[in-house]
Amino acid sequence: MSHLYKIRFILYLVNFVQKTTLESVKNSLERSSAQISKAHNVKTMNHKRLYVGDLPAEVTEEHLSQLFAEIGEIESINLVRNTPQGLHGFAFVEMADPQAARLAAQRLNGRTFRGSRLIVYTVPPRSRPRTASRA
Repeated sequence: MSHLYKIRFILYLVNFVQKTTLESVKNSLERSSAQISKAHNVKTMNHKRLYVGDLPAEVTEEHLSQLFAEIGEIESINLVRNTPQGLHGFAFVEMADPQAARLAAQRLNGRTFRGSRLIVYTVPPRSRPRTASRA
């Protein structure tokens, strides 16, 4: 009889290990799936704001307005210069809707504009204005 109990105990342990391993794998897959889903949601968020980089020094808001108006309605343009000399600045362009922003990023990223190759991609809206200076 004692051999029968040992065999049953071993079968119980094997079953327990299999079940535990299966549950562990299942939980791991569920976590991975959730992470992939979260990353996908970040990529496909409905952002209307675009970063436009590597702008030549002579570019004005009017130039950008003409360029982006070909794609859709523009809500705002904020042109920023990297250096006091105005060399290679960047801008934030906010389109009227997310679809126009995605289309602008697809069509204009890598395009040569006034001698520079543009860098264009969507960015999330500003969460809140900065009030304190950095130390």
